[in-house]
Amino acid sequence: MSRHQLTSRIAYEIYLQRGRIPGRQGEDWSAAELIVELCLAFASELLAASEAASQSEAASQAAPPGAEEPAREVLRAASAPQASPVAASPRPVLSVAERALALLEAATEELGRAEVADALGYKSASSVGRYLRGDRPIGDKLAAKIFAALARPAAQRRAA
Repeated sequence: MSRHQLTSRIAYEIYLQRGRIPGRQGEDWSAAELIVELCLAFASELLAASEAASQSEAASQAAPPGAEEPAREVLRAASAPQASPVAASPRPVLSVAERALALLEAATEELGRAEVADALGYKSASSVGRYLRGDRPIGDKLAAKIFAALARPAAQRRAA
C-alpha cells in the first residue's frame, strides 16, 4: 500500500468518526498525513532500535563457523517492517462522543459525580450518571459543553 493510499484511508476513517460531516476534507487530510508521518517515524525508530540491539547482541556472541547465514536471516525477519507493533495494532480513531465520554469518566473519577454535574450546570448528579451508564447518548452540543467545562486541569477548574 502506498503512502497516499494509507493517508486516504485514514482521512476517510476520520471523516466517518466525525459523523460524515462534509466540508472538512482538508482538515481530515492534514490530520491523516500527520498520523501517517508519526506512525512511520515511530516504526523507523523501532526498526533502528531493533537493528542496533540485534547487531550488538550478534557481535557479543561468537557464532560457530557456518552459522552466520541463518543468523542473518533471523535478523532480517526480526527487523522486517511487518513485525512492527505499529502495523500490527493500529490505534482506533475515537468519535467526538467517545472522547467526551472518556473525559467525563476521567473527571468523574477524579472529582466525583456531584462536582462534574455542577461544572456542567446540572442540578443533580444523576444526570451525569445517565450518560456514564449509556442510558443517554452524548450529542455534539453536550460534547462541546463537556470539553469546555472539563478539558482544563482540575486546579484551573477549581480556581475559576
